[in-house]
Amino acid sequence: MGYLSIIMTGRNDDHCSGFVERMQNSINMYGYFADLYEFSFEIVIVEWNPLTGISLIKSLVNPSSYLTIKIITVPKYVHNQIEHTRFDAPGADDLTFFLGIAQNVGVRRATGPFILTTNADIIPSNDLMKFLSQQKLSSEVFYRIYRYDMEETVPQMLGPSQAILVYEREAKRRGNKVAEGWIHKKAAGDFILAHYDTFNNVRGFPEIRCDGLKIDGEILDNMSEFASQHILECPLKIFHQYHSSRYDSKYSRKTDVRLFGQRKRSFQPFDDRTRMSIDSTPMVLNRTSWGLANFRMKEEIL
Repeated sequence: MGYLSIIMTGRNDDHCSGFVERMQNSINMYGYFADLYEFSFEIVIVEWNPLTGISLIKSLVNPSSYLTIKIITVPKYVHNQIEHTRFDAPGADDLTFFLGIAQNVGVRRATGPFILTTNADIIPSNDLMKFLSQQKLSSEVFYRIYRYDMEETVPQMLGPSQAILVYEREAKRRGNKVAEGWIHKKAAGDFILAHYDTFNNVRGFPEIRCDGLKIDGEILDNMSEFASQHILECPLKIFHQYHSSRYDSKYSRKTDVRLFGQRKRSFQPFDDRTRMSIDSTPMVLNRTSWGLANFRMKEEIL
């Protein structure tokens, strides 16, 4: 069993164009750092409701002997059995991917004592991986970090050792620093690191039928009742690979931003009255079977 389990989720439907390539870039970088620091850990990839005949598994490669890659497949018949809740996103019946539940599937089946939930288009910095390889994390803390965004695609031909230099040199920080005393919720889905017990105490991400919007910050509010927040500062950081908009390319960027704003306003699953109970303890939405614990999933090791 390794020290750390990194959870990624995905579906090979070419989300934002080039999804599998971005995931492979991320895996290649983690593999490079695993070898560099002789750091053994696992990446758990949850492949949700895969398209018939189109699998992530056939496309991905494990680049390191120190890195274990476990792929868990959640089939369509399980996706179709997910219960409706009053918090579901509008049009949830048409969604093919439920991010929070997929993340919980990975967390629940991870083997490491510390869990990092992240996205497949995130690249870790050299200093971050060096820090993690020292294995000095606290079980009483949940960790957050600042994200730096790329404005262009880094050529895959460079290889990890050269690509990381480009990320370090050209990526720009996303947003301002968080004020003292506030929970850092910016790009929360890209990096939440905590002990498994902390995830278990809050029963993971809210299990609602939604493709991600609004739920990644919710878990941080709940975690703050069980652990203190620690924001990792520069030079520890993560990089976001450049990709096209999450919406169809027929829309202009201006239209895309407008539609995204409308969608955010129309979907408000949690408010102060809903999230917190009368005694100010976190409202845990999930059952003890969170993470689809009652389902047996297909698991493969790369």
